[in-house]
Amino acid sequence: MGSKSVVGIVMYGEAKEDKNVWKDWLAYAKSVSEMLDYKLTHFGVESDSWKDGNVKTLSRSGKRLLEIIHNYENIEHLSFYSLPKNYHTASGSKELYLELYPRGKWVYCEFLLEKYNESLGKELINGMGDFVACHKREIFTVGKDQCAYNYVFKGRGDDISQYPTLEILMQNVY
Repeated sequence: MGSKSVVGIVMYGEAKEDKNVWKDWLAYAKSVSEMLDYKLTHFGVESDSWKDGNVKTLSRSGKRLLEIIHNYENIEHLSFYSLPKNYHTASGSKELYLELYPRGKWVYCEFLLEKYNESLGKELINGMGDFVACHKREIFTVGKDQCAYNYVFKGRGDDISQYPTLEILMQNVY
């Protein structure tokens, strides 16, 4: 599969109730980016005061994000990206993507396959487990051009017919 593939790690389950969840998610995203040697550059958030759905740069809008988090504003989801300079689309250009989506009932991490090893996968699953009461988890690879996130979001990890390069590395249902 080579470098034109990504690995996705998803855990489905109810979000754990904790007033500091978004502070913890921010800290976890930073630790994952450092572990994988990426720099978080962008984020996406849907909250009471921020509903435009656009990907924003951390350098320009990070301060406002921190205000939302520290004021315990209701957040629907929060995602972080590592995107190269002059990217065309976030979905096709991301090197690292992390999302906590309580309403969707998942936590998700995606990065280039060349960075993956089994030990790293286990470490990420352990950390991601702090955010959801997991009932299903999966590690998979798929061609970057097949939009791994759609497999998680639309297929809920079940519809594999649309993903001919999909390879399930690990799957557990509880």
